[in-house]
Amino acid sequence: MAGGRHGRAAGRRPGALPGGAAVSSRKRPGTARPESARNARLRAEAAARQAETRRRRRRQLVVLLAAGVLVVVGVVGVSLALQNRSRELVVPRTVPAAELTPQVVTPGQPVALGPATAPHTVRVWLDFGCPHCADFATAYDEVLGAAVEEGRARVELMPLTFVDPPSSERAATGFVCAAETGMAGAYHDALFANAGGSGWTEESLVQLAEQVSPGTGPAVAECLQRGQQEYLDSVDQAADAAGVEQTPTVLLDGTALDLATTDPASLEARLQETP
Repeated sequence: MAGGRHGRAAGRRPGALPGGAAVSSRKRPGTARPESARNARLRAEAAARQAETRRRRRRQLVVLLAAGVLVVVGVVGVSLALQNRSRELVVPRTVPAAELTPQVVTPGQPVALGPATAPHTVRVWLDFGCPHCADFATAYDEVLGAAVEEGRARVELMPLTFVDPPSSERAATGFVCAAETGMAGAYHDALFANAGGSGWTEESLVQLAEQVSPGTGPAVAECLQRGQQEYLDSVDQAADAAGVEQTPTVLLDGTALDLATTDPASLEARLQETP
């Protein structure tokens, strides 16, 4: 901690050595008497007993240290097991293999859900590390999902990665890989359903893919290894060009929505209108 150190300058005490240690002598004045053979033997036996005692204590210490290491390893193992258990993934919906719809992801362009001919377009700039984006996804999931399914809206997702790097960057990469594999919408929902965890890893993203659509794990794993940095950089550049400064930023037919005054019911009403 910053600051001066406090102390006292101590003078040498009477009877103190130059190093500062006080001593008490047990020697008596005069010439030392020669040690008897009996005393020498007793002294040697005592020294031997002391040496054996020290060896025994060292052995006990080694045993105690080993036991302590095992206890620590056990505690760490239990902790990791509890972490893994608490990281069980939530999957709101799954996608059968027959319903996968792979799409080509183009630099600077969104991952799209719904037909290009839909009368309305909802563009969402999001970050998978953004808690407000998770709130938006949860609150508007039903409205946007129904509009996409009924062909009333095309939802365009633009993944940014500035909120919680490197976890959000990994999640965005996994999302793009999921889009290429054909499960963008369901994977998007699953990423936000598991928001607030300890961070995304490649292993957990592959696990999520397998749970969303069994059999897709290998393709997503290969895509994650390949990376999607070029695409993610292009989305960042598009955000700069569009003046996007926060997430979520939501545009309805090219006009920014004021999320402070918008709710799912009002957005649903606007998506029911004919342009």
